[in-house]
Amino acid sequence: MGVGNAPVIEERRANPVKTKARIGIRETALTPEVTDELLRMSEDWEKENSCHGYRKNAETDIAGKRIFTACSGAQIIGYLLGHGEKTDKPSSMIPQGETVFEVDELYVCPAFRGQGVGAQLFQYAEQAVLDEASFLTLTAASRNGKAILHFYLEEMGMTFWSARLFKPLHALPSACGGETAASPDET
Repeated sequence: MGVGNAPVIEERRANPVKTKARIGIRETALTPEVTDELLRMSEDWEKENSCHGYRKNAETDIAGKRIFTACSGAQIIGYLLGHGEKTDKPSSMIPQGETVFEVDELYVCPAFRGQGVGAQLFQYAEQAVLDEASFLTLTAASRNGKAILHFYLEEMGMTFWSARLFKPLHALPSACGGETAASPDET
């Protein structure tokens, strides 16, 4: 069984990852209880203000996604949301018609970070979609770009494809985290 009474959909186990936390990783059905917990965690993530422009999820953001959860006992301590899609046009890296699994979100509760939980979620999802997709892709938005690049490139073995960067030229509105651009005197 999954979280609460949610059945475990995927029984394959990813290759074990060394971790400090003793957790269980599984693909989880979207039940009302799981939905409530994911929405609560998403709200916590928004309050952290750790990602540029992150806004908490609504139920419609989760519906139809594949859900992988990390649990400590019965408590969800992290999740990965994603979806599969066929490419409709070729890109510089992915040919037209290939199936791609897009990781939409990967979140771990602050108390469990740095313990391999995110790596386990990622590797479990990767193994779960291995027979269905040719590529695993994601877009990351973080205030700590170096840590994100280290995690995905060095630890998860992804390949760098492209980057979208920004430099505020004027004060940012509060929706962007309330930061202000540095004035020439501050640089």
